Amino acid sequence: MTQSQLDNTWRRVGAWSGGLVSAVAMSPTFAHDGLALAATAAGMFRSTDGGLSWQPANIGLTDRSVLAVAFAPANRGAEQRAFATTEGSRLFTTADGGAQWEELSAWTGFGQATQFVVSPNFAADQTLFVATYEGVFRSQDGGASWESSIFGLHDVEVAALACAPDYAASEVLWVGTINGGLYRSRNGARSWRDSGHGLPDDAFTALLASPAEADDQRLYVGTETHGLYRSGNGGANWAPVARSAEMGSILSLGAAGQRLLAGSSEGLHVSDDGGQSWMRVAACRALELATAPNGVVLAAAEDGLYRSPDGGATWVRATTGIVAHAPPVAQRSGRGELCALDRAGLLAHAANDGEDWTELALGDGQASVTAFAIGDGRDAARLLVATADGALFAGPLDGAAPSWGQPLAHAPGDRFFLHLLALPGLAGEVLLADDHGQLYRWAGGKEAVVLAGPPPWAGEALLNLACAPSGQRLLAASGYVNTSGHYTFHLWETDGGGDGWSQLAELESELPSIALAWPDDPHERSLVVATRNRVIRIFQPRGEGELVSAQHFLPAEANVTALAASPAFATDRQLWAATNRGVYHSADVGVTWAAWGAALAGQPVVAIFVTEAEVIAIELGGTVWKASRAA
Repeated sequence: MTQSQLDNTWRRVGAWSGGLVSAVAMSPTFAHDGLALAATAAGMFRSTDGGLSWQPANIGLTDRSVLAVAFAPANRGAEQRAFATTEGSRLFTTADGGAQWEELSAWTGFGQATQFVVSPNFAADQTLFVATYEGVFRSQDGGASWESSIFGLHDVEVAALACAPDYAASEVLWVGTINGGLYRSRNGARSWRDSGHGLPDDAFTALLASPAEADDQRLYVGTETHGLYRSGNGGANWAPVARSAEMGSILSLGAAGQRLLAGSSEGLHVSDDGGQSWMRVAACRALELATAPNGVVLAAAEDGLYRSPDGGATWVRATTGIVAHAPPVAQRSGRGELCALDRAGLLAHAANDGEDWTELALGDGQASVTAFAIGDGRDAARLLVATADGALFAGPLDGAAPSWGQPLAHAPGDRFFLHLLALPGLAGEVLLADDHGQLYRWAGGKEAVVLAGPPPWAGEALLNLACAPSGQRLLAASGYVNTSGHYTFHLWETDGGGDGWSQLAELESELPSIALAWPDDPHERSLVVATRNRVIRIFQPRGEGELVSAQHFLPAEANVTALAASPAFATDRQLWAATNRGVYHSADVGVTWAAWGAALAGQPVVAIFVTEAEVIAIELGGTVWKASRAA
């Protein structure tokens, strides 16, 4: 079958909505234009209806793992200027409210930002401040150049940064650090002085200056373990106003008129008396708060985005259009059931190849998921799940969300299982690896049995476990950072049940990722491996002699995230690759590759599955697409 014969028109099937929103920002004219931006690890999302619905806004955003976003409080002319920083330590700006982004390359090398503050007088002074774990950096030309601003900071691991509302006149800022330092600058961050008298030795996680700070001199600082503190004299002295027993760890602070808002590990709280008393109004853990003069408040939270129309009194989840479960990691049963896990430890299930998703809670619903596997049985598939508290669960996949009983087993001590592999044809046995790389086998007993001897990848991170279609060969992939700053990967093979590993191959890559596909190929025993844009097939020519390898390349801009082989690979020799630039296809055992389907061209795809009739792709964040294989 040639590329021209493939009917590869993608159609959107559904999406796992929601996901962690790390930051949210409103335009300075939000009450009129309803413009807001939400930062996630799966890209930026944009709202033009006051936060009720959202659309992806990633044009020009070449690093989609966004950590922080901020609008300029005042614009030049018709500009809707905003800035965003990413997990890859890159800085972007937009002049049209997020419709298009461009990178500010001058930031390169300054590190990962923890918070962004724009001068209230930005239209005139073009001043920006960025907090990092290496101090505060300042730009006075809109981000075209940067300088370190740490003189007087005895602790440079900055976690919170606030600008006085009257900064244009006072040039006052405050910073809070991870190691218990609270500092004030009276000269636009040129120098800092300690301003933490009365504060505990704790991480300072949030700062808020009263909107009327120039008159009332009120400041608020949130801590990790000691609650919330207030100063009535610009930070010279502090006193507690809410203990951690009441509110837990403080995550964010905001003000809607005279009402104060605090996001914490125990939910969202409001105070109408300057912080003297607090009332819990929502269960979400707000990581950042944004407020507008018309009373709308938006909260970026671990499980999506929340909206209040009345200054924080009442809240509703507002995730329509937000699909931000990064990456996720996904598996598919032979009956078309999908399960996916995001990096926040949330697990979800869809019985119809991704059309309708249900999030799955295990145990008491609090433990995050660390690994899962789908085992296809004779009558129904089974979902195996490991949690951060070391437990192993199993439940049937029969078209509905699985039900859970008691844990099947526990990892020893304070360890947890990081990899699960359901072994085919072995009566439901499972191979497991814990967070130290130790291997176990579970075959229905009360505990997982430790496999004898240390694994050969000791000292390296175990990245993957895989099983040949026949079930007779097992593969493990491990890796480490080498002296050149690149990544060395080792592939290990065994013909047994997890013992007696031997090294199969060694690879090096600029990226910390490796993808595997093990086709059903009894003639040449093919194994396909990819890292960055390189695809390597390890095989036995004509089924005889030693294993050999052949490598070929996708376009340089394509980084492979997942591989899949045709169920009839032994005869049709077809492979598919999910990449950060869409889906690619090979009809000649990986020798040549071509982009496959226009709808996903240029989009990051993180998982791919191939059936006899269709290809199923999952985009970064959790949107599911399908395309027919047949003409």
